[in-house]
Amino acid sequence: MKYVFRFVLIVMLLTVAACGDNPSGELSPVDVTNLDEATDDAQEVSSEEALSTSTSHSSEQSNINQEEVTTSNQEQNPDQAAEELVALIKARDAESLLQVLNNSNEVSYDRSEVNTILEGFASNFDLDTLSVQFNEDGITTSPESGQYEYILVDKNYNEINDEIRLTVRYPYDGGVVYHNPYIRYFPYAEVMAQEYVNLIKEEKIKELAGFLNPDDVIVPDWVAEEIISSYKQLLSFETMSVRYIDEFNFVIEDGIGKEHDIKVIYGDGLMNIEDPLIPEFDY
Repeated sequence: MKYVFRFVLIVMLLTVAACGDNPSGELSPVDVTNLDEATDDAQEVSSEEALSTSTSHSSEQSNINQEEVTTSNQEQNPDQAAEELVALIKARDAESLLQVLNNSNEVSYDRSEVNTILEGFASNFDLDTLSVQFNEDGITTSPESGQYEYILVDKNYNEINDEIRLTVRYPYDGGVVYHNPYIRYFPYAEVMAQEYVNLIKEEKIKELAGFLNPDDVIVPDWVAEEIISSYKQLLSFETMSVRYIDEFNFVIEDGIGKEHDIKVIYGDGLMNIEDPLIPEFDY
């Protein structure tokens, strides 16, 4: 009874002291340095339960993450992805190819651009004998990064070059991406060659210099002036036009039989014109 009375008295004194220091009625923190054994036991049990719960949750989350990684790896079937893409190209199925590319690739296409992609493949491959072969030693093959290189092979195949490489890539955020110059760059190649010719014919010096600036390289106006001057001496401006040859090669010609070859070059998402009539200059 004596110990109960002393406990109640201590609690009352602490409460009065707290209220006296805080007229507003808010309680001040109390520094308690000696906790009884019951409090120690309760805290130890609480800590053990929290640690057990945390360890259990971490273990479960780790299992879930491992299952997700395993499932993601199982879903990667690059052979099937490459074969299905080539099947659509061989069938010239523009509608299905449009859906596949827009659902997977980093560039969005319209129907006209997909038709141009199909024209590029049809012009440069024998579609009847076109197939894909996995290139284990390919420069873009990196299974640990989710990249697999294939070679587009037909009856005319003789050596590996950039145009016949098809890379199937699985980004970390899911899906599948296809890399090939006829998919990424060809839809814009002829448009670019035609614009180049138009700027020369219209003698637009500043616009031509800017057109030849794909990667923040400042092209001086004198370069454009010299290009225009060279074409004036070579071809008839009145009848000058551009015609596709093969791969990314074009010919600029006039109505009196004169021709000049140019090429659309590409890389790292950029495109430009390769033309012997473009003078060298310091960047």
